[in-house]
Amino acid sequence: MAQSPGQQRTGKQEAGTAEGGAQRNKYFQGWLAVSQLLYEGASWSGNERHCCFLNTRQDRFADVSAASGFDLLDDGRGMGLVDWDQDGDLDVWIANRSGPRIRFMRNDAPATDQYLAIKLVGTTSNRDAIGARLELHLAGQDKRALIRTLRAGEGYLGQSSKWVHFGLGEARQIEKLVVRWPSGTVEEFSFLKPGCRYKLVEGDTSRQLSGNRTINLNAKPCQSSSSAQARIVLSNRQPMPDLIYTDFARQPHRLTEHQGRPFLLNVWASWCTPCVQELTELAQSQDRLQIAGLEVVAFNFDGAGNATDSDPLDARRLLKRIDAPFHEAQGTPLVARTLEMGLRYYFDKAESLPLPCSFLVDRSFRVAVIYLGPVSVEQLLADTGILTAPPAAWQKASLPFPGRWAIAPLEDPLAAIASSRQDSNPQQHQNRSGTTWTVISITLLFLTLVVSLLILRWRSQSRGTHK
Repeated sequence: MAQSPGQQRTGKQEAGTAEGGAQRNKYFQGWLAVSQLLYEGASWSGNERHCCFLNTRQDRFADVSAASGFDLLDDGRGMGLVDWDQDGDLDVWIANRSGPRIRFMRNDAPATDQYLAIKLVGTTSNRDAIGARLELHLAGQDKRALIRTLRAGEGYLGQSSKWVHFGLGEARQIEKLVVRWPSGTVEEFSFLKPGCRYKLVEGDTSRQLSGNRTINLNAKPCQSSSSAQARIVLSNRQPMPDLIYTDFARQPHRLTEHQGRPFLLNVWASWCTPCVQELTELAQSQDRLQIAGLEVVAFNFDGAGNATDSDPLDARRLLKRIDAPFHEAQGTPLVARTLEMGLRYYFDKAESLPLPCSFLVDRSFRVAVIYLGPVSVEQLLADTGILTAPPAAWQKASLPFPGRWAIAPLEDPLAAIASSRQDSNPQQHQNRSGTTWTVISITLLFLTLVVSLLILRWRSQSRGTHK
């Protein structure tokens, strides 16, 4: 079949198209591989601790991360500087990829040195005076000025306070402050005192002294974050898989046998020290668990494909020694994979099944809380007590930290939608229902009549054809 000149393709063009398609495939395959690595817990740039460097004034910096308290196990990302408590030194807000996502590091250095804080307000320039350059000249010092530039961003996804902070050291007198506004205007401000906060307006050489605010902060020592122990309350409870297993007597069971009452599915092994400690505490508190109506289903994974030389007999001897009246379950590789798939579904991340871990399941056979690592009896009883709480209370319990809602959520969205569709007058609602059924009946009668007429017409045509 002939082609028009516009449709004809040379061999070089076809080869180029094929090569471009292959390159695109490689590009997409690369992104799929990267996505899989991220899903499995890898990172573009993970495990980056926050660092702190001290200017030694000898053309070098000293790493004082550990001495300053910044050397935490957090996977750090962003940082913002601000004199939050307005005591004359800069405090630090830091953001992490790992938890805690936000930390506040208060600077408690001795207040022996002076400072100066400046707030700029642009008129001809932009209102925030972004881009302004400040040059501070100290009296009795060398001719080198202290220079600061007001920027809209500081580092990766971070912005410090727009209060420009100068550390003055032992200086007790300021000669002048030169402000080079973004509009190109240059102004000088004199008679500034150390240890004060000033608001400077473009085009107005007067200075406005800003008062300090009183802030009461309850600080606590910083602790390194760790993913070895976590409590995750599912705001939207998910169905628990119906696991098939055997007990130590090799009798078959299904997990749905425990449906209708809350229970704790605990994953453990006899060679896991935290597991043994957790089971011992649960066994000693069995009376309190029974009063709360909570049952414990202990899934043991001794000899279930792990790398340790353990045997289910070790687990039976341990349960007998601590007198644990739990429902015994022997874990299998299939059960482990099923629970791991659940964790991957909940967290959208390739999670291996940690030891110990537990799943708090409500009476409707839905996973309500996941515990990675040991869980205390007090926490377990508290969570069991709110399993039947209203949706709003449960949603509040699922929040990882306290706060206030920007937009208050509906307590029960489905109930709200249903109630909005109902008429406030029951009699009108009943009349409307009766009218609806009348319309439906008339419509069905009409359709029946139409179908009957079509059948009669078809039969008459058929007879005429046979004749």
